[in-house]
Amino acid sequence: MISVRRMIRYNYVSYNIFAISIALFFVSLCLCSHADAADIVAKRYYKAKGDWAVLQKSPKKMRYRDQWMKVITSFDRVWKYNPRHYLADNALFMSAVLYKKMFGVSSKSSDIKEALERFIRVQECYPMSNMADDAQYEIAKIYEFEKKDLKKAYIEYSKISIRYPDGDMVTMAGSRLSALERSEKFGIKVKDKRIALENIRYWSAEEYTRVVIDFGSTVSYNHHLLKQDIETGKPQRLFIDINNSRLDRFLTDQILIRDGILKKIRVGQNTRDIVRVVLDIEHIGGYKVFSLPDPFRIVIDVNNEKTLSKRQGNSIMSENHQKDKYSLASQLGLDIKRVVIDPGHGGKDPGAIGAGGIKEKDIVLSVAKRLKKRLEDKAGLEVFMTREKDVFLPLEERTAIANTKKADLFISIHVNAHRRSSMKGTETYFLDFASDEDSMALAAKENATSTQKMSDLEKILNELLLNSKINESSMLASHVQNGIVKNLEANYKDIKDRGVKQAPFYVLIGAHMPAVLVELSFITNKEECRRLSNSGYQDKLANGIVSGIKKYIDDNKKTSL
Repeated sequence: MISVRRMIRYNYVSYNIFAISIALFFVSLCLCSHADAADIVAKRYYKAKGDWAVLQKSPKKMRYRDQWMKVITSFDRVWKYNPRHYLADNALFMSAVLYKKMFGVSSKSSDIKEALERFIRVQECYPMSNMADDAQYEIAKIYEFEKKDLKKAYIEYSKISIRYPDGDMVTMAGSRLSALERSEKFGIKVKDKRIALENIRYWSAEEYTRVVIDFGSTVSYNHHLLKQDIETGKPQRLFIDINNSRLDRFLTDQILIRDGILKKIRVGQNTRDIVRVVLDIEHIGGYKVFSLPDPFRIVIDVNNEKTLSKRQGNSIMSENHQKDKYSLASQLGLDIKRVVIDPGHGGKDPGAIGAGGIKEKDIVLSVAKRLKKRLEDKAGLEVFMTREKDVFLPLEERTAIANTKKADLFISIHVNAHRRSSMKGTETYFLDFASDEDSMALAAKENATSTQKMSDLEKILNELLLNSKINESSMLASHVQNGIVKNLEANYKDIKDRGVKQAPFYVLIGAHMPAVLVELSFITNKEECRRLSNSGYQDKLANGIVSGIKKYIDDNKKTSL
């Protein structure tokens, strides 16, 4: 028989097992109930989103208040049912948005009042939500556009950079603050000493994009490349922060590009004194940022991986070029098939002016057209011109055209001028530090700036020249100069060969190909000015440049064998 003590112990153990089982059952039941509740909230939220999508597709239904209230009630069922649910803040925010939109239909003051109260509640109940800064921005907009209380709106916009400095509404709030300060209705006259960002321009191709940011005066800036943020889905970004600056009121906040390198350009007033320009990147191999004066502009050149690799290869070869006679392009026998010709000046910029009012812009355009025809007919090259009529083009645009056309050679054509009328002759330049004072003065003239600002540019020229094709350009300049001089000497007396020189011409900065600038003759010299006006002389100049280009191509082919 089983003893009484053993029976008691057996019954005690059995009771404990039974109790634990019951407890586990109820715990699992509670967990399931909690999961079911969470699932219910999520289902309700996405049903509300669906209801809103349906309503937006029916302009007829949107005229009736009860249709709006059905959708608002759907969102209310989410945040009221479980205020701690991860979708509760979104639901509350959406209900506020809908009240604000409904006000646009009803014009009832009670609707905009309800919207304002709900946006405030988002901030108070969910201060750490990613919707909190959006709610603050909507509050400020209500005061600005619905209540017409601009001073209150200014205060509410200002709160965004203070409370949510890392939020995505900072830039937009900064833009509104800037707009309010310029508004005559604001009632407060603020002497704005910030420099206006006036325009953003760009040129793009498959392997290259140039962006230019225009200002009314000199500004300081810094730039930084941010990696792709996988968690948030943000792309790789290059941003430029411009100090003591503001946006022009007519400037759009984003420019779509989608050229394979950049997705778009975004611009906004990041803080009251800083404009931020953001380049959203698809693929990038390298970039460089530099500025040019008169007028001041920031230039950003962006390249994809393919272009960068090619340029790095040329750069490496250029370092060894002092030992070797020919460049990487020569050794590899790369074909030269496409040339871009750049007739200097044009439009509102006449260039130098000679006797009788003859203008540089007209002479160089005429020579360029002759050169184009001869390169196509005699050398079998594909030729593009930066301008084919009397129009103005900024210097940075001319280089961008050559790059986007994927030119193999870039020839910029000008005529010279000097305060001494006795100065005469032909000279050809490539991009580098100025070799003498005359070269610096000439570069300043062609760049439409001062020699002092040219000196400032030389401080950053080392970096700009890092990937430039200096040696190839030097060779091309030598051949072109020799070709011109020989053709002129065969037909004219007293031809002055001023040789090959170097100077920091803006139009050559950033060129991906061998690039030279030719100064045909002096328009301020009486005899050369007369010759420049003559079609026969222009023909000889064009023929000389063709001879130089053909010699450069032939040398490349010979050394590749």
